[in-house]
This record gives sequence, C-alpha cells and structure tokens, in this order.
Amino acid sequence: PPPYSTLSAKVKEARQSSTSTRHFLGTVLVLFCGTVGLTYLLVVTVVIPIVMVVIGSYYLNDCPIEKHIPIYLVTGGVVGVVKLLLSIYSRCTKQKRPEHEAEGPHDREAMFCDMVLNCFLFGWYIAGCVWIFGAYLPDFSDPGSLEYCNKTLYYFAFAVVASGIIFLVAIASCACCVILYHACCKRQRY
Repeated sequence: PPPYSTLSAKVKEARQSSTSTRHFLGTVLVLFCGTVGLTYLLVVTVVIPIVMVVIGSYYLNDCPIEKHIPIYLVTGGVVGVVKLLLSIYSRCTKQKRPEHEAEGPHDREAMFCDMVLNCFLFGWYIAGCVWIFGAYLPDFSDPGSLEYCNKTLYYFAFAVVASGIIFLVAIASCACCVILYHACCKRQRY
C-alpha cells in the first residue's frame, strides 16, 4: 500500500486533473482501494458475518423478549457470507478473463444476485434495528423472565446495528466533505 503522504499527493493530483466531481470521486475511491484501510475493511466484512452466525446460533433460544434477534444474526451472517463469496467469485472470474473481452457470460447474473442480496440485507438490517431497539433494555438477570435476553447476544446484536449506523453516517459525512472540498477548490481555479 502507498504511504499516506503519497496518497495525499495523488488525491491533490486527482483534484487538479479531474474534469468533474464524479470523475474526482471515482479516482479517490480507486486510490483508497490500494490502501491499508481497504485491508481492514475486508477483514471486517469477512469476520463479522461469521461471528454473527456463531453468536446467533449459540444463543438461538436465549432471547424471549424478541426471538427474532438471534435469527436476525444467523440470517444476516449467512447472507453476508454468501454475498462475500459471490463477490470473490466474480472478481476471480474477471481477473482470468482476457482484456479484450468486455463482459463474461455470468456477469449479468452475478450483478443481479448481488443487487438482490443488497436489497435483502438492507431490508433485513432495518428489521434488525426494529427488533433490537424495540427490545431495549431487556432483563439480563432472570432467564425465566419473558423480558430476558442473553447479555452477550443482545449487546453483540446492538453493536452490529449501531456500528452499521455509525458507518453509514461516516461514509455520508466523508462523501459530503470530499464534494465540498472539490467544489471549493474548483471555485478557486476560476
């Protein structure tokens, strides 16, 4: 990965050579893909779904206040792993394809499957938010209570949906900052 000083120089160069905001954002995204940040992001996208399946399965019957919480974790984890495997397969087949071949025979099917999985995960995430925030704060001490939920299960599920919200807000904030920065720098040129 390039050092950050080199990365910042490349971002400045991209700003100067970009013909539009869209072109600039695309160039910055490609530059980011070669950094350590992407490596961390990939590790998280692999580990989190697997841990979701493990914790959801282990505590499957340990949340009477909202029985959907462990099911949310298991289903979200399984679909996340399937989406990740589909993405890896798609990338591998693209790399093996000759450069002159624009599209492979299964590219459209892979894109359609990816779109369906993304839509499902988005809807499932919203359902998870409703179930998890709707059960806030359960009884962690009495397993016989109808208000009970295992502490590990609940806090992990809560962390998953809360980190999703934080991630979306961070991405939106970064995108706004990049757009504003590019717009301000563009005005200074004229």
